[in-house]
Amino acid sequence: MKILFTLFLFLAVVRITASCRPPKQLQGILLDALANKKNQPDAKVDFLDVGIRYYSDSTLQKVRLDETVARTRITIIQDYKQHKSYTILNGDKCTTANLTKRFPDYPPSNIKSLGSFEFGGSAKRILVEGYTFNFQGMPIELFLNPKNCIPVAETIRIRMPNQMSIAAIAFSNMTTSIGDLSVFNVPSICSETAVAVVENFDPIHHARLRFADRHTN
Repeated sequence: MKILFTLFLFLAVVRITASCRPPKQLQGILLDALANKKNQPDAKVDFLDVGIRYYSDSTLQKVRLDETVARTRITIIQDYKQHKSYTILNGDKCTTANLTKRFPDYPPSNIKSLGSFEFGGSAKRILVEGYTFNFQGMPIELFLNPKNCIPVAETIRIRMPNQMSIAAIAFSNMTTSIGDLSVFNVPSICSETAVAVVENFDPIHHARLRFADRHTN
């Protein structure tokens, strides 16, 4: 019985590597799934005001994030092969930093299966595969589209400075290709000389912290 139980756990852990390999490229928007929706059907929504545009290429080992914080447009370009991170503010100011972390594996290869679930209402119901893994000691539940292994949503409880908070990411308009790789081009205003060091920056966890901070009292 113990041998069968151990075998079951092994199969559950390696299931993603056998049936679902993460795409080499991902492009889409990371949205705060817990954000209140405004009842303004005619209003034009700027996704950068409510979410984070996300680009990732595991072959090039580059990541880009675009967001707006306090009316400041922020672009982060990370080149893990060159160990450089560039933070561009409003398109005209750039800070260069050295990267010490390797390209982030998302999702990690050792995640455990939670089984199949259905998301959405009867008209737009989709089947997802649920997984769980730990990040910096915090349990995360991740849900993938079994057809293409694209992330659909994830949830995590995060300890913020004064309290626990919840972050829920909805992966919107995600595609497994990046049509224009020039999004990773570093602007000419950026210097190759680093003035700082980025040690523990993780692009997805950056979104978790941003969203969790919105839901603290």
